Amino acid sequence: MPYIITNGQEYIKRNPNGKYVTIRNEALADEFKKEIAENVLKNHVPKSIRKSMHIKKVDTGVKEILNPIPIHSEKNETVLSKSIQDWIEKLVNLNGLAKEAEERRNILISQLSEVNKEICDLSHYIEFCTFNASQGYKACKIFKDLRQKRRKIKNELEIVDYILNKKMVESASEDISQLIDRINNRKYEPRVMKELFDV
Repeated sequence: MPYIITNGQEYIKRNPNGKYVTIRNEALADEFKKEIAENVLKNHVPKSIRKSMHIKKVDTGVKEILNPIPIHSEKNETVLSKSIQDWIEKLVNLNGLAKEAEERRNILISQLSEVNKEICDLSHYIEFCTFNASQGYKACKIFKDLRQKRRKIKNELEIVDYILNKKMVESASEDISQLIDRINNRKYEPRVMKELFDV
């Protein structure tokens, strides 16, 4: 008999990094044998939420199927298999990658603007000032350091732009969401045993 860990509103699931986190969808909760569920709750669930959590038996009894099921009911969320859950989590991580890349791009653009201003100031200093060899060397060293800093920013910006220009992240997210909606709204037309369904 499988068990889940819950507080009635949130459920425990292991994320791709191996950490146990809370989710709101019971269908995506990890199922355990009783001993494993007790061990996970005792040793792996964060202390901040452990006290509110308990182990709950997942009812897989056949009795419920004998009650007529409304065929055209409102959206019933399908229980998704572990492999589908894994793909959904990977997709969520992809969406996180796009958001993180966009945030990083904004930071890099700001840094590039700042270093360009510094290079402009230094160029004008070199143009208008008279200086000795030591001052010239220092100005040249500062100029080189700024150009190298600028190159690092531009290199990273090129990679981030490449990631963002690949529309795979947005289209995959939308397509998978639509597919899950189709799965969740799938209707079954009974072939013979119509008494099991509210047809």
